[in-house]
Amino acid sequence: MAANPVVRFRRWLGFDRNPLRRPCDRVEAAVRRLAVLVTLAAVVCGLMLGIRAYGEGVRAEHEQARARHATEATLLDDARVHATVNGPATATVMAAWKGPDGRDHQGLVQAPVLSMKGQKITVYTDTQGQPVPRPRDRETTVVAALTVGTGVPLAMIVASCVLLGVTRLLVWRRVRRDWADAWTVVEPTWRINGR
Repeated sequence: MAANPVVRFRRWLGFDRNPLRRPCDRVEAAVRRLAVLVTLAAVVCGLMLGIRAYGEGVRAEHEQARARHATEATLLDDARVHATVNGPATATVMAAWKGPDGRDHQGLVQAPVLSMKGQKITVYTDTQGQPVPRPRDRETTVVAALTVGTGVPLAMIVASCVLLGVTRLLVWRRVRRDWADAWTVVEPTWRINGR
């Protein structure tokens, strides 16, 4: 057996022109080649999708940074919520704040649990002074791009492994059946004195 990994990989893919390969071995090698090609294509596709998702995320960051403004809001009530183990870390509370145009606004905002009346918190508003979610940050963009960029290749690698496993099981079943058929022909000639 060759110790060179390149030679072993070529043999695994069926590129060694082995005259002893059975038809089922050739089919299995073809499935391996297909799995390798699909995996390489999935890696390239995942890389392209990840770059695209990152670019879109950066554009969304810039747009939201321009359209959303941080301002201080004064809580008009205590932020109380019935505590549970998996409960929210924020509570909806009435608050007052000034919009980007300087006008006074009141409304419901998300405040940390146990915040007290009169406490100031940072909220984000649109150009009309209405509360909006926090602008997208770079960490969210990076995580989204990595998720998209690695999700596609990982899904295709799993699918390729399943395909290779099923093919291997079918080939083994075929080989065992061929061996059993061949043995039924050879076995009677091995009997001694009719036993």
